[in-house]
Amino acid sequence: MVSLFSTGYGCVLVLSLVAGALPGEEAYLEARDFERGARYADALSAFDGCAGAGGPLTPYALIGAARCRAHGGSRADAIAGYQRVLEAHPSGPWTGMALAGLAEALRLEKRFPEAAGAYLKILDRPAPSSWRDRYRWQAVLCLAEDPAALDKALPLCRTLCAEAGSSRIRLDAAQVLAKSADPVDRFAAAYAMVKSGAYADASGLLPKEEEAGAAEPGWAYLRARVFIGLREAEQGRALLQRIAAAHPQTEWARLSLMHHARSLLAGGQHEKAGPLLETLLTGYPGSEEAAETVWRFAELSSGREETAARYYLRFASLFPDDARADDALLLAGRLYSDTGRNTEAIAAFGRLIESYPGSRFLADAAYQRGDLRARGRDKEGAAADFELATRGDLGNYYVHRALQRLHELGHTNPVKPGPALPVCGRDSFVRPFACEETPAPAPMAEGDELARVRFFGAHGFEEGEWEAVALAAGGPELPQTVYETVAAAGLPTLALWLIGVCAPEAERDVYHPRWWRVQFPRAYWDDVQSIAGETGLDPYLILSVCRQESFFRAGVVSPAGATGVMQLMPGTAQWLASVEPSVGREHVDHLTHPANSLRLGAYYLMRMIARSDGNLIYALASYNAGPGNVSKWRKQLGGAPPEAFLEAIPFTETRHFVKRVLGNYGAYYSLYPRKTRPNNAEDS
Repeated sequence: MVSLFSTGYGCVLVLSLVAGALPGEEAYLEARDFERGARYADALSAFDGCAGAGGPLTPYALIGAARCRAHGGSRADAIAGYQRVLEAHPSGPWTGMALAGLAEALRLEKRFPEAAGAYLKILDRPAPSSWRDRYRWQAVLCLAEDPAALDKALPLCRTLCAEAGSSRIRLDAAQVLAKSADPVDRFAAAYAMVKSGAYADASGLLPKEEEAGAAEPGWAYLRARVFIGLREAEQGRALLQRIAAAHPQTEWARLSLMHHARSLLAGGQHEKAGPLLETLLTGYPGSEEAAETVWRFAELSSGREETAARYYLRFASLFPDDARADDALLLAGRLYSDTGRNTEAIAAFGRLIESYPGSRFLADAAYQRGDLRARGRDKEGAAADFELATRGDLGNYYVHRALQRLHELGHTNPVKPGPALPVCGRDSFVRPFACEETPAPAPMAEGDELARVRFFGAHGFEEGEWEAVALAAGGPELPQTVYETVAAAGLPTLALWLIGVCAPEAERDVYHPRWWRVQFPRAYWDDVQSIAGETGLDPYLILSVCRQESFFRAGVVSPAGATGVMQLMPGTAQWLASVEPSVGREHVDHLTHPANSLRLGAYYLMRMIARSDGNLIYALASYNAGPGNVSKWRKQLGGAPPEAFLEAIPFTETRHFVKRVLGNYGAYYSLYPRKTRPNNAEDS
């Protein structure tokens, strides 16, 4: 990847836009608050007041009013309200939101064909693939309610079975597609079920063994997968073996060999799986199935580090064009390093550096080779590797760790580093690049679109997402300011999607220097600075945690229940409200509001830092894995130096979390100048 600082690109401040309160803003916020409390009559009145202001929030206020009528039981009035919005304001970002509300109201009124049509109309404009999957599926649900409309649902189900990113949607679509009388559709449904791990469901679609077509290799393959999935492994493996023998040089033979080997590996039968791998490599060299099998051998060589390393090296040699080849070399190097085979580790890291100079793992490999060389007292070689590591991705932990190691070596780096960040008390650990303040450009006036994005984003309202997506209709080339504004509103995912849709093809790489501030936005900046002032935390540290926890998505809820931009568990939030005077129940009850999540997360992080005596490695690990685990690890590792402790954290998720937050921290200080340095920052 191209580094912002290795190519001569300067570091400048984000454009400062003129932003003022929107007409009807207070009434809109009041209405949303009433709505959240299920006070629909009061919310309706406030939405009507906002609409009466006649400003750029009017269409959304009318949508809110229709939504309140629906929640209040007046669905006919709600439908009429949504239709009036679409008639009076037929073109704008709000149309998708109005159509979604209209479709839901029509569905509840059992007007299914109309509801399906409204959902599909949302997709007339560009939209992220996850959105397209969601609304296709909603249309399917409506069409499937009417047996006579099933034929209209089937093409949508075929698309979802083949393309849906969500396994849940893919599986649900397969359930509908299974109703088709067409054997091709039923096979596609069964295949999607197997792919999603729904073996029992797939079993119901399999033809009986005596039926015509049951012995066809595709159906036989699915039957074998179902056997294995339902813990009848021996029967499944025997069938896979027969398929591979009877249908050589077909995809079914390759798939059968691969899954036969995977089943044996999962059962710990590595020796029996070995011949199957060699058959794949000999009979089907370069195939995806062969590559997957070698990779699986490496992954499942648990407890046999050198064996796993050899498989990763073999993968990189046999499949040099695979997207995982550089990762394989990195993993091999780390495994050799962990077992003290430093010569082999240095060689593996070197292969990655030489063969994949644009790899996203460049900094990782260069730093770790440099560290091994430093241990071997090769100061010059170590310095060269650390300098190379600084050319990696700006948010990579090893980039900023390498800058610190160069400083310790007294090496004059071509790129000027900034003061070390206070990670381990006053002990230096990571450094950002120097970012010198430059004159800010003249303020620019912004249109209604960006003003609404700012307003909705600050409060975590879904309206901001509709606004951001609609900006794609303004491309092929949008001003840089648009992407930065969308990202700063807490929507960097959509900002990057916009770049992919609207930016010139040569600049669509999300690691292009021009887009670094889109990836590291100062989202919710006013709230972040305010809460940082209360807690004494560095605002860029707060942003760094938010970026890793949620990528600033206000409404995100993890499978475990962690909620909001700082991903607090409800139990943790409730405990914090009971012990922290600055946190109230109103914050806990509405964790999807960015300001509330920021407050709770910042105060929790503050407590973890205090508990850790100012050591951010311990504090961040506690934030992710709990302070009890970190206390246990500190006892086990017996006062290990910071880097050794970080690399030895037994939870992979926690180890990666700490590194990524520290990488984010370095990136923020590299991108945005501050009039004051962080507490305890070094002078040199």
